[in-house]
Amino acid sequence: MMPSFWSLNHSSRSLISGSVGSTYLRSAGGYDLFVPLMIVSVASYLTINTFEPHSIYAMRLARKGELITHDKDQAILTIINLKSQIETDYKQVSPEMDLGQLVKVITHAHRNIFPVTDHHGKFLGVVT
Repeated sequence: MMPSFWSLNHSSRSLISGSVGSTYLRSAGGYDLFVPLMIVSVASYLTINTFEPHSIYAMRLARKGELITHDKDQAILTIINLKSQIETDYKQVSPEMDLGQLVKVITHAHRNIFPVTDHHGKFLGVVT
């Protein structure tokens, strides 16, 4: 007797809470405003695309002169200043250094690559 009463009571409780929940949503305008909001969203999107086809971010980049539209690789290569990309703060090592001197240079360096040069500054190789 208890299981049938519980199932009846449980189903009626969910039925009541379901109808109360849907009544609340209808009275609060939850589902009734869904279709009008979608219509307004589509209308505003089509209107702004008619008058302003580019996004605000593309317009900001265009004002700065940084908008890249086509041939992106070539455009980026023309924008990059080679001098700003060259790093010159390397610790140089010479071929006459012994292992102890090389270890001292490596421990005080901020990089993990070391150009090997002779006494005249001629590039001989790289220690990585």
